[in-house]
Amino acid sequence: MTAKRDLKRRVRDRQAKTGESYTAARRHVVAARPTAEPAPPEPTGAPTTPIPVDALIDLTEAATTVGLRCRVRMSEELAATISPARVLIALRDVLLATLRDPASDFLRGLGLYGDVGAAPAARARDPRQAQFVERVRAGFGGTSPDGRALGLHVDGVAIICAAWRHEPTLIVCALDDALLRVLSGLGPALAARPLLAPVLEFGGTRYPMVKPRFVIGRHPTCDLQIKDGLISRRHASVIRNGPNWYIKDLESTSGIFYKGMQIDNKRIEEGDTFLVGPYELRFTFRR
Repeated sequence: MTAKRDLKRRVRDRQAKTGESYTAARRHVVAARPTAEPAPPEPTGAPTTPIPVDALIDLTEAATTVGLRCRVRMSEELAATISPARVLIALRDVLLATLRDPASDFLRGLGLYGDVGAAPAARARDPRQAQFVERVRAGFGGTSPDGRALGLHVDGVAIICAAWRHEPTLIVCALDDALLRVLSGLGPALAARPLLAPVLEFGGTRYPMVKPRFVIGRHPTCDLQIKDGLISRRHASVIRNGPNWYIKDLESTSGIFYKGMQIDNKRIEEGDTFLVGPYELRFTFRR
């Protein structure tokens, strides 16, 4: 294991124990390291091994509600910047608008109909792919020369959607996101690890966790509004920390209960059920 990967592992271990942010945990780990141990070397030149990508959020369930019929994964950075629902709707509209464009046949078939037929052959290091990226950066949309990527803009943010080369899935990320490297022909392939997010089941409705922070409370701006005087205006939140998800009490009046005990926070596991006031919040990782 390289020094850099060992450092990252230790930071993740500290995060899981303390709930700190990645930056704070890394600072403590580096400070605690013996002075004789050399710092991880800075990368020089092109990487020789795959670089792990940490956060791909599965939006397949949300995509189905807007008319997309394939698996969809979005970078956490983009999901935290723009409402994932807005991005998915914009993607659907772009695919519908390209019905007479043969260049987008593959992406349209995959996105709108779940068609996983033969993909166009990708040309490694095609210089036209770089030109496509620069056109998207300049504010233009359209399909990449190899037919595997699509450029669009939502709220002024340049976005790339492309077919993942490893499985019938659409990957959506901001143009300058590191995940751009996993896209067909737009850079060297990376080892991407999908982030498994829980689904909150409440009142017969399922709420996929599609952003790093999901707030529950009485106030209309909460992601899940519960109109009851026993529920605080901002009662609880579901938070992603590293690869794990936690429920956290936001100093509510009536608190959060788990198996009869009042808790401040807890890592969410399959089937966990929490009480907020008289209401049950059940979480599942099953789709």
